[in-house]
Amino acid sequence: MKTFKKLLAGVLVILTLSGCASSVKPMTDSSENEASANTDILIHQVISIDNTTELESIEVTTEVTEPTEPTEEPTQPTESSEPVTEPTQTTEPSEPVTEPTNPTEPPHVHNYTAVVTKAPTCTETGIKTYTCACGASYTETIPALGHDMGNWVVTSQPTCTSTGSQERSCKRTGCSYKETGVIPATDHDWSTWTQSVAPSCETAGKEQRYCKNCDIIETRTVNALGHNWDNGTVTTQPTCGNAGVRTYHCKRTGCSKTKTEVIPATGNHSWKQTQAPTCTNNGTETCSVCHKTRTVNALGHDWEYHPAETETVSVFYCDCGAKFYSYEDWNAHSDSYWGTDDEDNHCGYMATSEDHVIKPAYNKCKRCGMETPA
Repeated sequence: MKTFKKLLAGVLVILTLSGCASSVKPMTDSSENEASANTDILIHQVISIDNTTELESIEVTTEVTEPTEPTEEPTQPTESSEPVTEPTQTTEPSEPVTEPTNPTEPPHVHNYTAVVTKAPTCTETGIKTYTCACGASYTETIPALGHDMGNWVVTSQPTCTSTGSQERSCKRTGCSYKETGVIPATDHDWSTWTQSVAPSCETAGKEQRYCKNCDIIETRTVNALGHNWDNGTVTTQPTCGNAGVRTYHCKRTGCSKTKTEVIPATGNHSWKQTQAPTCTNNGTETCSVCHKTRTVNALGHDWEYHPAETETVSVFYCDCGAKFYSYEDWNAHSDSYWGTDDEDNHCGYMATSEDHVIKPAYNKCKRCGMETPA
């Protein structure tokens, strides 16, 4: 019985292979792969007959159906251990999927294995190739890695006034890319100002400071202090006609400078007359404070007008034409002319009266009494 079953199984295999060969069209590489897979299934089925007890349940299908699209998404391919970013370009496999000869068998699902066929560098992209056991494959681009820069290394230390330099390199093997940078100057780290020369009233002083990093010394001038004067003391009193003097002393220790200022004369003399002036002569006055003497001009006359003085008198006109204001004057005249012994020879006269000017008009000074004709 067992021998018969084995013989029958062989016949079925031959018939099946013959029927498949007559009904299948020329195959491409991918078709051959799938046909081989179907044959393996049939052979497996035939071999399994040996383990069954009922031959009637075996059915062999020799018709090859058209391939259908896979209904499930491909499983995640097995990638290499190197991390890879998302693909930027993908080439999908173009090989058709052949449906299995057994309609109850699930369609073929690609199981891709990823292999980096060109490693990316810092500046160039790489390539990753995905391959299925069935021969299907596609590629994707691996982005450039970019430089993996190391830490900055100081190549030239900066100073207070000069910049320094630094550089860093890419850490990736085989990459010689470097970057250089400038380190700013540190500037001076100054100490506090210290007095090196003290200023005085009239002389400037000096201060210094130094840089803690480079020992450069900087010097600056401190202005002179100027004198610190006291309130001053009157060293010469002013008078009516003479100015006085006030003296100031500097109060700073070690300074003996002084200064003076003029105190104006008071100008308030106390005059007293030492010689009175007259109408025609100058007088003098002396200040009782400063004993200064000054001249007082003559006063000048203070004239007062006086009219002429007259009186009514007897007038004696002599025969000779002489005029006399008294008989005595006429008699004397006559006696001198004829002589006193001969009374008969007296001149004749004519007696009358008239206003006689005793004193003509004049001006008289009220101060000194001097008179002048008006």
